[in-house]
Parts: sequence; structure tokens; C-alpha cells
Amino acid sequence: MWIKKEAKKIDTSNIEHKKEIQILEMDELYTYIKKSNKIRIWTAVDRNEFRFAAFEVGDGSGRALKKILNNISHCFIKTICSDANFAYSKFIPKSIQHFATKSETCLVESYNSVLRYYLAKLQRKTKCYSKSSEMLRLSVSLLVHKFNSRPR
Repeated sequence: MWIKKEAKKIDTSNIEHKKEIQILEMDELYTYIKKSNKIRIWTAVDRNEFRFAAFEVGDGSGRALKKILNNISHCFIKTICSDANFAYSKFIPKSIQHFATKSETCLVESYNSVLRYYLAKLQRKTKCYSKSSEMLRLSVSLLVHKFNSRPR
């Protein structure tokens, strides 16, 4: 499949970003694998750079969030803004200032909207769906890479 072929050309494990992130917005969106298995895509957006900082496909337990935080642990992060999902308060280190309010997540919500717009499998009430979490991850990875590579 062309998605696998193209995704192998880019580094899907981590997204290139600066060593310092002033404000990181985090959120998750739901989709389904094989019509019935609910899955989440956890996204993190650098508010100052206007780009995806990281993403992970996973469940609601917070393991994917933990993986994101691990992937960007080399960065100095001053503030994280998220919704009130329990996983954020559980896994975000106490050394990072955390605002749990939807009023501070406008950018990441709009980026999630971009994901839903360009990937039919993420649109709500559709017949398109992913057959595996791996293909979902690869599809999101390609879109994130393309989005972050656009001229600003």
C-alpha cells in the first residue's frame, strides 16, 4: 500500500521540534477501528510554532499520553494546556505548569479538526474507518509530516 511505503520514508517515531516549548496544547480525538473498537489519537501542538509537536494512537488509559510525554521529554516545556481528562493530571510532571481548561485548547482543537477534514476515516458519522491501528497511525503520521512541512 502506498501509505506504508510513504510513511517509511519519514521518521514516524518523533516529530522535529525545538528544545524549548513555551506552551504545549494537548487533546485527544476518538475514532474507530473496524467500526466498533473505539480508539483515541492523542495530539500535542506547539502554540508558538503552530505545528504538531507529537501524536500517538492509543486507548483511554493514558499509555499513549505517557508515550508522547516521553517522546518530547528532551524539550523544556513551560506550560501544558489540556482539557480535564484524568490522564493529563496523572501523567504530566508536577514540574510543568498545567492548565486543565477547554478555553486554552483552541489551537489543538483546530488541528484535530484538520485531521478530521483531511482523513475521511476520522470524520464523524461516515462509512470510512480504519481496519488497523497501525494504518491509522501511518495515515496520521503522513498528514502531520505534510502539515508541519508547509511554508508559514
